[in-house]
Amino acid sequence: MIRGLGRTGVLMAVVVGGIVAVGSWMQRAQSEGEGLPASIPIPTEGNPLALGSQSNISQARSLLPFPVHLPSDPVANETTLTGVWLDASQAQLGLVFNGEVTIMMWPNHYPDVMAYFEDWIARNTAKAEIVQVGSAPGLVIHAGTDEDASNPAWVEVVANGIDINLYSYKHSTDELLRLVGTMIPPGSLP
Repeated sequence: MIRGLGRTGVLMAVVVGGIVAVGSWMQRAQSEGEGLPASIPIPTEGNPLALGSQSNISQARSLLPFPVHLPSDPVANETTLTGVWLDASQAQLGLVFNGEVTIMMWPNHYPDVMAYFEDWIARNTAKAEIVQVGSAPGLVIHAGTDEDASNPAWVEVVANGIDINLYSYKHSTDELLRLVGTMIPPGSLP
């Protein structure tokens, strides 16, 4: 037993350490173009960020180095926003809309967005394709097409230097594309 920590303290340290390690591994794997195992559960409620804290839109807009545009659609908009999570040190934002749609945003770190998307498709088994959302490149990953047939619908778009990820177990990729289209100003570039 570690001196000064009871069983509960040791257990909490192990759990928190494990969450941090898995979150770091997932972010590193994604940035290095590695596919993630199909069995990792993706939350639909609660904190979608590895190290985010509950926040609000005003605080996020004041602390993040990029503009935060919310979707303007009946499925996801300011009135259906039920959760905001912020990791200001990593410039990451997570938004949950009625537990049905999750949006995550952070500065783009891909040196070549199209090469990353092409590599992702080549390394993963889920049905995916590259699309354009306005003039911004996007990756569409169709729901239920990974090895376990358990992945959510997922859309990733890089516009104006912002990497925007949307996922949902309830809504289709077409609906997610419609949502992200309301978030990106016309003429946006990667």
